Amino acid sequence: MTHFFYMDEEAPTKVKHDWMPSLASRPWIVHSPASLACQLKLTLSSRLVRDAHGSQANKLGSDYSQPVQLILSWLWPAQALATSVVNMIRRLFKFLHTIGAIGLMGAMACLIVLLGLAPKPTSVSEYALMSAAMSSIVTWIFLPSLALTLIAGLLAIAVNRAYHSAGWAWAKLATGVLIFEWGFTAILGPVQQEAELSGRALNGNVDPATLATTLSAERNSLWVLLAVATANVVLGVWRPRLTRLPD
Repeated sequence: MTHFFYMDEEAPTKVKHDWMPSLASRPWIVHSPASLACQLKLTLSSRLVRDAHGSQANKLGSDYSQPVQLILSWLWPAQALATSVVNMIRRLFKFLHTIGAIGLMGAMACLIVLLGLAPKPTSVSEYALMSAAMSSIVTWIFLPSLALTLIAGLLAIAVNRAYHSAGWAWAKLATGVLIFEWGFTAILGPVQQEAELSGRALNGNVDPATLATTLSAERNSLWVLLAVATANVVLGVWRPRLTRLPD
C-alpha cells in the first residue's frame, strides 16, 4: 500500500513525519484515505509518545484517525468524480474542435470546386443559382464550422494546463485567428455579396457585366486558407517541439 507523505528536500528518500505545522506551505500527495489516516495515526501517536503520555497515545491516535478516515472516505468519490468530469470536458472540446475543422475544410473544398465550375455571368440564371449555392455553403457550413473550431480550440487550451506552455498550441491559436479574420473578409463577405448581386441581375436591376469580378481572388484566398488549415491539422497531430513557453 502506498503511504501518504511528502518528501524532504534534504533527504528525498526519507519520510518526514513533522509535517503538520507546515501543511499549507509544503507539497503533499494523497494516495488513498486509508493511507492518509494511517500516516496521521502514526504521526499523532509518535507526538504523544514524545510528550510522555505513554500507552494513552496509541488510543488517542486511533481515536483521531477514525474521523479523518471517515471524512476522507466522503471526499474521495467527489474528487474522483471531479477528475472524470474534467476529463470528459477536455474530450468534448477536442471532439468539437475536430468536427469544426472537418466542416471548415470540407466547406472550403466545396467552394473551390464550385468556383471552378461557375458558368459565365452572361448565363444569368445559371450563375445566380451557383452563387446562391455558394452563399448557402458559406452561411450554414463555413461560418459555423469556423466559429466552432476557434471557440472549441480556445476552450481546449484553457482547460488543459499542458497546452499553456506548448509552442505548437499557441501556433495553432495564431493561425486559427488568422483563418477566422481572413475567412470573414475574403470569403464570407464577397460570396454573399456576389449572390445578392446575381439575384438582382436576374431581376434586371444590375448589369451582368459587373458580376464575377472577384472569383479569382476568392479562389486564391480559399487555397491559402485550406493550406493554413492543413498546417493546423499537422500541428495538432504531430505536435512538434517548438519554443516552450514558461509556465
